[in-house]
Amino acid sequence: MGGGGKSRWALYRETLPYFSGLFGSILFATLLLLLTVAASLLRPWPVQWLIDHVLLSPHSKALFLGRPLSPPEAAFGAASALVGFSLLHGGLNLWATSLLYQCGLRALVLLRTDLFECLQGLPLSYHRSRVGADLAYRVTYDAQAVQTLFQKGLGTVLGSSATLIAAAIVLFRMNPLLAACALGILPFLWFVISHFADRIRRESGEVQEKESTVLAHVSEGLTNIQLLQAYGREDNALASFRLHAEQSRQTNLAFLRTNSVSVMAATVITALGTALVLFVGAQQVTLGRLTVGELWIFLSYLALLYQPLEQLSYTAWALEDAAARLGRVFDVLRTENSIPDPPHAPVLPRVRGEIRFERVSFAYEGHPSILHQISFSIAPGQRIAIVGPTGSGKSTLLSLLPRFFEPSEGTIRIDGTDIRTVTKRSLRENMAIVLQDTLLFQGTILENIALGKASASFAEIEQAAHAARADEFIDRLHQKYQTPVGERGLTLSGGQRQRIGIARAFLRQAPILLLDEPTGSLDPAFEGEILQSLLLLSFRQTTLLVTHRLHLASEMDWVFVLNEGHISESGRHSDLLAQGGLYRRLWEAQNADGIPAVTTDPG
Repeated sequence: MGGGGKSRWALYRETLPYFSGLFGSILFATLLLLLTVAASLLRPWPVQWLIDHVLLSPHSKALFLGRPLSPPEAAFGAASALVGFSLLHGGLNLWATSLLYQCGLRALVLLRTDLFECLQGLPLSYHRSRVGADLAYRVTYDAQAVQTLFQKGLGTVLGSSATLIAAAIVLFRMNPLLAACALGILPFLWFVISHFADRIRRESGEVQEKESTVLAHVSEGLTNIQLLQAYGREDNALASFRLHAEQSRQTNLAFLRTNSVSVMAATVITALGTALVLFVGAQQVTLGRLTVGELWIFLSYLALLYQPLEQLSYTAWALEDAAARLGRVFDVLRTENSIPDPPHAPVLPRVRGEIRFERVSFAYEGHPSILHQISFSIAPGQRIAIVGPTGSGKSTLLSLLPRFFEPSEGTIRIDGTDIRTVTKRSLRENMAIVLQDTLLFQGTILENIALGKASASFAEIEQAAHAARADEFIDRLHQKYQTPVGERGLTLSGGQRQRIGIARAFLRQAPILLLDEPTGSLDPAFEGEILQSLLLLSFRQTTLLVTHRLHLASEMDWVFVLNEGHISESGRHSDLLAQGGLYRRLWEAQNADGIPAVTTDPG
């Protein structure tokens, strides 16, 4: 169940900061709610006056401002008053509800924004251990519970409680015996509410979990649709989806049954209370202790008493549902960032690009070390290649520089500054990254290149695209830079996406360039064109290139050979070939047929 074991009251308190700037609107809405209650108390009186003073007293003249009224005039006056009071009640209620709805929406936006910001700040290790669709479900759906909490918790609870208290006072002043009969059901109603509350909260949490799982399967299936179709596994994916959809159905049905039984129990109890009042009230009318009009108005106020009681019952269960969903939201917000910025961390200014690894080791949580006591230095502007067998830790080493992960031991310095002592944002602003599979957002080519520099002018974007030779295909497109790239850029070829990634790096003009298998997924025939762009991009920048394509590594100033988490060799390409070690064996294996090997390397 969501909430990490926290009580619902603790969860409710955690939502208070999201309403801190809305106290004026909330106070005014509260006043409107109280006026709405007062208007609702006025509605039964015109009918009571009509019954006792007109319908049951045909020979007496009803007076209005000292003037006698005929029965039709009296009926019209009572009907007009009833309509007037109803309009007043409806208008005030609409005004109050609108204000509360706006406040709830504002809090929802703030909570969603905080949640999304929190998720963006959490390290890659957190995201890799979670299902992305579940996190999206929490932002999109679970966060809506803050709006439910506010509207039900303030609007319904306050309005219903005020109506309940006012109606109870009026009923006791009118007839204490009937009022005692009406309120005699409260212990039974309270028992029903408390009996079902925990069960509803638990089952609501289970519903959210199952719905999140269904969403995750849909997202995964659609994302990998090409793979499923290629291997003919649609039936397997459908069977798996059907299983989880059925589990979701059963969980929803259980939740619906609990809700239905709880509502029925509350309805039956209030119906018994109404029946008891009607029976006792009818006896008092026959004994002459109560007029028909007084019984009518008592029954009308009884509805005003029982309706908020039922609403409070349903609201209590709705709040349990909201607590379960908010628990899933605050589970994320309470997550401790394992790679935080230090308190009052300074901003790292633009660097020259000197990089030093000092006895750096790294292990993923729950796994043995991947890197062991890595030490090396890179001079500003030097271009370094990191090569080695699959799984040797090349990409992991590269990901330590922007602090996507934190070393378990050792220190990484840039221009002599420990990268853990500065803000992550300023650290990453000194870096441009090109990955094996360039990640594109759904938008235009222009917007995706501009990710490298938000303030870039169109002329700068064009220059970056030209340097990356991306303009060669962009200019052939009908919409040119305004061409939508589709979800994850799938309307473009792999080479085109890679050129956009390189253009993005050109635009950034960062002093440190990180290249992680930038040509690993490209056809060798097209690789040469990308290579020229990469060499131009790395000119005068400190460059770290992770690659298994050794002909690309041979263009770098220096090569580190990583094997089983250790640097086993280092030197210039020609020197490493002459040494006859692992590097030479890798080189010969790739060039055995006279062409570079085409493989992929996740390491």
